[in-house]
Amino acid sequence: MAAAAAFQENVGRQGQFPHGIDILTTADYYTVGSKTNSFLYLSVYIAQFEEYTTALIDHLITIKLHHWDRAIRELTALALHNLTFCAPSYMAEKILPGIVPLVTNMDLSTRHGAILAASEVLYALALEAKKQQRPLEDFISVDTQQKLMAIPVILLEAKLLRGLGGELMSQALSSLIEKASLAQLPLSVIDAWMSFTDDCLHHVEIDVRSKAISALPAFFEQNLEMENERNADYRSRIIKSYITELRSSSEITRMGYALALGAMPKFMLTGCLNLVLGALINAVAITDASLKWAEGRRDAIHALSSVCKTVGIDPLTASSDCSLSPELVAQVYDCLFRAMRDYTLDSRGDVGAWVREAAMIALKEITLLVIETAPELITPQICEMMMCSVVQQAAEKIDRTRVIAGKTFTALLCADRPEVPHIPYRKELLQIFSRQECSVLNWTAPSEVFPPISKLLYFPTYTYSVLLGLCVSIGGLTESLVKHSSHSLFSYLSEVSSDREALRHFCNNFLKIFRDYQRDSRVTLPLLKMFDQLLINGSLTTIATDEEINFFPEVVALCKIEIRQCSDPQKLMASSDVFSDLLQFDGEVRQKSLSHLMIFLCHKYPRVRTSTANKLYEALLTYEGIVDDDTLETVMNIISEAQWVEDVSVVRPIRNQLCKLMGIPVPMPAAKR
Repeated sequence: MAAAAAFQENVGRQGQFPHGIDILTTADYYTVGSKTNSFLYLSVYIAQFEEYTTALIDHLITIKLHHWDRAIRELTALALHNLTFCAPSYMAEKILPGIVPLVTNMDLSTRHGAILAASEVLYALALEAKKQQRPLEDFISVDTQQKLMAIPVILLEAKLLRGLGGELMSQALSSLIEKASLAQLPLSVIDAWMSFTDDCLHHVEIDVRSKAISALPAFFEQNLEMENERNADYRSRIIKSYITELRSSSEITRMGYALALGAMPKFMLTGCLNLVLGALINAVAITDASLKWAEGRRDAIHALSSVCKTVGIDPLTASSDCSLSPELVAQVYDCLFRAMRDYTLDSRGDVGAWVREAAMIALKEITLLVIETAPELITPQICEMMMCSVVQQAAEKIDRTRVIAGKTFTALLCADRPEVPHIPYRKELLQIFSRQECSVLNWTAPSEVFPPISKLLYFPTYTYSVLLGLCVSIGGLTESLVKHSSHSLFSYLSEVSSDREALRHFCNNFLKIFRDYQRDSRVTLPLLKMFDQLLINGSLTTIATDEEINFFPEVVALCKIEIRQCSDPQKLMASSDVFSDLLQFDGEVRQKSLSHLMIFLCHKYPRVRTSTANKLYEALLTYEGIVDDDTLETVMNIISEAQWVEDVSVVRPIRNQLCKLMGIPVPMPAAKR
């Protein structure tokens, strides 16, 4: 920016700079403020003036190429690529031959910058040769080509890919492999290049793996696409080696080779598609050894989707090793549906969300691919499972996951050329999620998302999935999330309060969720918190007298199973809240709830005893008929005056006194029964 100001002063006062006014009009004080804009765009504009072309190139080579800042070196290489088209002869005859010797320079920055620059200039010269319909040798001498091809061997022998700076050099060399392959440079050291690529796929740094993976498609297409015995043997060995590494005991290795398989061009997969898809599907499965490897499963799903898009679909072939057959499509969908149930937790939190997000993206991509070629492969069962799985994620608590689920849901719902077949209640859903509404809907904002999502509770197909997602959100920790998700559910229950069948359907789905996820704290803890809010809000009061469903006794029984031998204070206190709220209903439900509360009053955790006493006191104040009027005051005084944090031996006599006053059998320790 200081140079731009100085240039402007000289042009204005002296007027001796060639094309000064034209340059100032474009390259003013503000446009040079962006490094990217200056290197990639303004440099090309200024280089069109012959007086500046070679000077700009020489400045980049002598000053910027070995700059200490990695970003500057990368921009320099890209700038040299763009400037090659302004002076191809100068680049080919002077610059490229001068860069090649620098790749073994003692200075790391110079080596790194030289390889990047050589890669970009080589590729640009190849594009220029193709544009002029001339052979590459007219621009790059055979000697220079041989030196470029020998760079990997030289670096490996000099051990410049290890130790300090090894990661940078590996990324730069991967870039050279990619650009040399795109330039169709004939390679004579394929084994050395493949060995280097394999080392990168094992590397712990994701940037090193990513650069190597991005180079693979061009490398394979340039060196192994031609049909001959040598190439066929290479392809077979590579695929078998990659599949073997996919079963590695290292998650890093699995991640690298899964994505490498996903980057394979179609000719590499032909003849071994079943093996590749089978290996990727197995890599997505959760085993005891790979339980915590969520990132490995995520990358396997990305690779699975990429392979499907690469090979396409052949609906007329029952079994094919060149494209997706109906049987393979069904296997892929089954794999993705299993991935949608991945809720792996570790010290980083819900890492299974990465797997679910990848599965949703894959579901969208593969489904849009299927409906274009063979929509009959999407059965009603597949479509229902897909839509319900996505809807559940759209109602859950993680904003990032909700965004991906929302975009996937609307993409599938609004697809019309052709449309996704068998979507349950498609017309009704389009009235709620119209294309115009979806284009402006902010899926990260609970206030915008939960009102329309909760409307899916009206449709029986989606009730279970939406309720499962809502219970996780309502029982969450974020105030905004809990507020808007619970308000949406309360609004729905208020609207169907007079519809006995709708309430029964809702309660049956609630009980089904409780049974399906029994002893799974990820679901049951927020489920108990949600049920507590429903009871406090009075949303389920009308169902209390419905003898056909027997809802509240079922909830009490399920709660009893849930807290049996439970040592989680949060779950115990949540169940205590539920039992206290259930005291508003007379009969068996009240008696069993009181019995459980009495047990909690002597629980080994003081916080559980204190929380239970507080909730019981509130219930006695709020609901009538729990205790006879003549003993109510005594009971409440005992509860409020007792020190529930004292030792269990101290509070047990107080608890037993309460049992006698309330007419409840005194709980006995399990060992004395």
